[in-house]
Amino acid sequence: MKKIAILLHTNSFEDFFKRELGIDEPYYLNDYRHDWSWYFCDGLKQFGSEPILYVFSGNYSFYGLHETRDGFKVRFLPLENWYISIGRKASNQIVYWQYKYGFKFFSPLVKYFSELLNALAGIKYLKYYLEEDRIDVLYIQEYWTTRFDFLVGRLKLPVIGADQGGKATNSIFSLKRKSFPKAYKLTCQTPEELEQVKRYGADAIYFPNPVDTDFFSPAEVQDKSNEQKTLLIVARLNDKQKRISDLIRALLYLDDEWSLDIMGIGADAQTLKDLVSELKLLDRVNFIGFVTEADVKRGKYRSCSVYVMPSASEGLPFAALEAMSCGAPIVSSDIDAFKRIVQNNVNGVRVPLGDPESIANAVLKCYENRHEYGLESRNIILKCHSNKVYFSTLSKMLEEASRHSAGHR
Repeated sequence: MKKIAILLHTNSFEDFFKRELGIDEPYYLNDYRHDWSWYFCDGLKQFGSEPILYVFSGNYSFYGLHETRDGFKVRFLPLENWYISIGRKASNQIVYWQYKYGFKFFSPLVKYFSELLNALAGIKYLKYYLEEDRIDVLYIQEYWTTRFDFLVGRLKLPVIGADQGGKATNSIFSLKRKSFPKAYKLTCQTPEELEQVKRYGADAIYFPNPVDTDFFSPAEVQDKSNEQKTLLIVARLNDKQKRISDLIRALLYLDDEWSLDIMGIGADAQTLKDLVSELKLLDRVNFIGFVTEADVKRGKYRSCSVYVMPSASEGLPFAALEAMSCGAPIVSSDIDAFKRIVQNNVNGVRVPLGDPESIANAVLKCYENRHEYGLESRNIILKCHSNKVYFSTLSKMLEEASRHSAGHR
């Protein structure tokens, strides 16, 4: 059985999950399943691999390997004491100063040193537990990070770098020319991303995210008499990336019959609620929070009139794929992540970034053609994003990489 460690892209559990999402370790282990890593673990297990999620952490009480009640494994990796007490604070302060005072000229250096400090603080324990857990392949989330550059040449096992929405912005590209060729493989969500990383010497493949098409499927009986007008977005409440405020403002251009369900948690929840109050939309916007029951989420996908995702940046979001697999027409921003899955006037409409009125017009277009667009959404997923094909291919890739690992040990 192949043992795969999936290293999550966060300086520490506290920096992202606690600060950004407001969740603690017990909730993460027992209830939180809303990101690609859990889906990957489940798919890999079905094809004979043993995956373990690796997360750096500054909380001594949770260090070690944990097994969740639904059969997943998570290891909270220690960070060096100097980083917990000084380095993490210094790194966050530098980023804050950059954000506050706009030192854009220094952005690549800020990103480099912030992520380098984190990699230096974690590599000793990462090496130790890769050996302790007898890991065959390390799967690192986001290859545009300095963390990836630092680790890929210092570990004695094959490394696969994943694209899950990371951006090349502020990367030091001379480092990529050195680090990318050292990786066993990079997986890319878009053809544009694939061509970009190949220019830096990567052995890379186009490998877009998959969907469980058996579970996320249209309702067996379609109620064509149901004329509710409900928009849905499932996303982390980070407005800078997800632009949920644009979607809220789009309601101002739609008649009062339209409502919006927002499913997710995140640091900007209160800011978005304040915006809803300011715009006097309290009776039309429903903040659902994080839903742990997959069948409840599926029910929302099935019943929404239009699924909307006006993001500024994405990899290839699972929520959009799941909604499409359930037969939802889709409105998205016109960014690379959506160009292959949202086909204008076929299964949805792509709109300019940051334009609430265009979102509203696209919603009306999708609603008018919701049955035809919904069928096409489902067909696109079945053709290009089936989880059975995806995890079969990934399993073979990991098998090849694990055979390769024998020469690295």
